[in-house]
This record gives sequence, structure tokens and C-alpha cells, in this order.
Amino acid sequence: MSAADLPRLIADARLILEYAVRAGRLQDSSLAEAIQALEGQDSARNIIDLQNAMNAMALLIAPMTLVDLRAGRNPFDQRNVHARSRWQIGLSLATLALIAIIAYSQYLGQRQESALRAYKEVVAARGSERITDVRALVQQGHALAKDSCQREAYQKARHDLRELADRALVSSKMLYDLSRESAWPVVDSAIDVAVWFRDSHWLPRASAANATEAASVGAASTQPGPAADGSDVAKDPCDEVKSSKVVPPGYPEWLRTVVLDSIDEFCFASKLSVDGLSGSDPVRRGTASYYGPQGADYDPVTKVEQRMRVQTGWLLPFLYGLLGACVYVMRRLLFDTKAAVVENVVIVLRLALGALAGVAIGWFAVPSSAPSVALSASSLPYILAFLAGFSIDILFSMLDRFNRLLLDKTQSAQN
Repeated sequence: MSAADLPRLIADARLILEYAVRAGRLQDSSLAEAIQALEGQDSARNIIDLQNAMNAMALLIAPMTLVDLRAGRNPFDQRNVHARSRWQIGLSLATLALIAIIAYSQYLGQRQESALRAYKEVVAARGSERITDVRALVQQGHALAKDSCQREAYQKARHDLRELADRALVSSKMLYDLSRESAWPVVDSAIDVAVWFRDSHWLPRASAANATEAASVGAASTQPGPAADGSDVAKDPCDEVKSSKVVPPGYPEWLRTVVLDSIDEFCFASKLSVDGLSGSDPVRRGTASYYGPQGADYDPVTKVEQRMRVQTGWLLPFLYGLLGACVYVMRRLLFDTKAAVVENVVIVLRLALGALAGVAIGWFAVPSSAPSVALSASSLPYILAFLAGFSIDILFSMLDRFNRLLLDKTQSAQN
């Protein structure tokens, strides 16, 4: 060893000695004596004694290494103590925010699942066919007689239809409300606050008044009223079922019969207050094409199902994986106070890998039929996503083992 390297060797020895003293790892004075001897005389024997003492002490201060001490990752450095405290506070707040977001997402998912389940039950009940059966029962002429044995069956069928109509109304309202709700309420709230601030401070009052007046005029112009020719709004077709005005002239007799029968069935359902069940799909009122060329954008059932697929397959696994990574880093910062300080880049990469691991678990664990998945805190896919985010090494080892298995099979097939 040259004379120019001796100061650096002594500086490294002092770094190890300082950390060992403050961490309580110093068992004897051999390292301090070796440093003092080399500073007094730079002989070959003293250099060898210092190197042996440094090697012995390096085993005692593990997992701290000389590389960490040289890089300034000493946990007893005051700057590193402040940085650790900032990370602990930031991760604690981020964990609380993640828990709140997960709770809201699962609450929203449970509402969506309940609405979709109620909708499917209403569709499976086949309300239009039951209306046809009740109408046929009434047309026989004996269902309304007091002494008829069919009167009780008619009353029960009418009661069941009204209950089904109420359920269809509730599920329809739930789906429409959920389809109009925002998937990002925090972002929308921030945008609303920004818009309010802009309108309150930057927009002139005259312009705001003009906008309000124009909105009121536009709303008034859309209100229903009498027709331009002074006639009333369209008449109730149920008052003219047997009239020739309902079906335009020129229709074949069989087509007139079909149209009149359909109108008669609709009027029958309307009199029973179950006209909402007259379609095959009481919520959509037909297929998505009812909503125009962009039916998927306006169909509440499709919008809710798409939102649930994103939540169950992407958002919730991502949040659970990120939560697991936050807990891992917090645990390391809290308990490993004598280990090397974790750099900012390493912490960010660890959080990103934890979130990615959660998403990867969601790819394999969450089925494609997301609306049928129960969104509960004890669901297995989300537990796996949290564990993958907390212990990313296990996931990587599994992927490496799977990769080696595929490579071995490929090589064996080629041979």
C-alpha cells in the first residue's frame, strides 16, 4: 500500500470505529489501538493489524457496510435523522390517505354491485311476460268476480307485479345515480373549488348575471307547453284504443290487430301502475341502441359495469399493493434505526414496485366478470396484492422460478 492510500485507510477505519461506538457494537479496543499505532508509525505490520481489525469490526456492524458509511448513509448523521423523520411523516399521511381512498372505493363498489344484482334480479323476473299472463287471466272474465277461484291468484299476481315494478324503479334510480357519479371525487372537488374561486374573483358580475339570465331563459324555453296550432299535447292513446285514430288507415287487418293488442297491453300495465315492466329490460328499456349511436356512453348498466372492471382489476389491486409497500418502508424506517439510511430513489422505486406487484396480482387473481366479485376487505385478491406490495421479493422469486421453468421446458423441447 502506498503512502498516499494511508490517510484514506485511516479515515475508513475512523468511520467504522465511530459507527461501532454509537451503535453499541464495539467489543474491544483493538481497532482504536490499531489506528493509533498506524498514525504513530506507518510500518507494514501496523497496516496489516489495522486491516485485520477493520475486517473483524466490519462483521460486527453488519448489515451496515463501509460503502454505506462512505456514501453518507450513516443513520446517526443529523441530516439523515431529519430526512428519516420527513419520510416517516409523509408515508404516515400517505398511508392514511390510501386507507381512506380504499374505503371509499370499496363502498362505491359495494353500491355498484348491489345495484347490478338488483337489476339482474328484475330482468330475470320477466315482468313483461307476467303482465301478459295477468292480462290473459283478466280477459277470461272470471278473475274479477267476487266468488271466483281465480280472484285470489289475480290479486297475488297484481301485488307481485307492483313489488317488482318498485324494485325496478329503485334499481334503475341507483344505476342512473351511480353512472352520473364521478369516479374521482377528490379531483372533481378540487376542480369545483378552482371554478368557484375563478367565478368569485375573476369573472365580472355583469357577465355572471347575464349567464344566469341566459340560463333561465333557456330553461324556460324548454318547458313543455301547448302546440303552435293551439292544440293540447299528445292525447292519451289509452282513451282511443278502439278508435281508428290510433292506427293509421291502410294497415293490414293482422297488423292493426297486433298494434292494438300491444297498445291494449301497455294500457293494462299502465292501469296497474306497472307500465315500467312492459319492456324486456325495465332499466334500459331495450338494448343499448336505445341510447343512440353512442349507447355505451349513456347506458347506465354498461357504465357501471365498466367502472367496476377498472376498480376491481386495476385500481384496488394498485392501491393495496401501494399500501403494502408503504407499510414495508414505514416498518423499515421505524425499526431499522441502526441500518443504512435508505436513499430517496430507493424508496420511490420500492413504492412503484409494490404498486406494480399489486396490479400484477390483479391480472391473475381478479376474474374478468368483475361485477360478480364481492368487494370486501377480506377478499383474497386484495390480500394477495397487499402481501405482494409488502414483500416484493417473494413475487420476484416466483416470477424467476416460473421463467426458469419455461426456459427448461423450451430447451428440453428443442433437444
